[in-house]
Amino acid sequence: MIFGRTGYAMSTTRGSGSGAAILNDRPAAGRDEVMDGMDDRQLQGFLAGVAAGVVKDLLDCFSYGVLHFTSYRYLDFAAQILYGRKPSFWWDALFAQGIELFFCGLLGVLFVRAMPGATKRNALFKGWFFGVTVWLFLCSLGVIYDIPFFTKTKWQTSNSDFITSSAYGIILALTLSYLERRFPPRPER
Repeated sequence: MIFGRTGYAMSTTRGSGSGAAILNDRPAAGRDEVMDGMDDRQLQGFLAGVAAGVVKDLLDCFSYGVLHFTSYRYLDFAAQILYGRKPSFWWDALFAQGIELFFCGLLGVLFVRAMPGATKRNALFKGWFFGVTVWLFLCSLGVIYDIPFFTKTKWQTSNSDFITSSAYGIILALTLSYLERRFPPRPER
């Protein structure tokens, strides 16, 4: 049995000596089926955004829990927007973390759409610039709308957020570059 580019299993005829392939009606099981759709730029952007968000949140938790450098985590900002307070139970924190990672995925899609050739030249700079710009934009919205987590922030928290946002942007660009090399995107329709 041979797996064709179309994702359907092909079998060769035996006994006739021609070796011609006949297309079956059932889809192929295996890598082609699982990876179908990975060449979609929006999906690549979303996955790269979530991957970069996981690394960003790990750095943020390290800064918060181990170094005690920052007073708020990104999930605290998400909980403030969702509940109007810091999370009080583990499921509140888990849900806020999930929403924050979903938002990171949306930012990855925005990065792909806003900068179509971002992974071609100066990818690291473009990723860093995107991460820091989004952080500054969201902080300014928090100040404009007088959200306490944004207006009463210590300098340590701002520095930690700058570092983690920089890491987010760089890892977003690196992950997207990897996904585009591994699964070249289809042309837009």
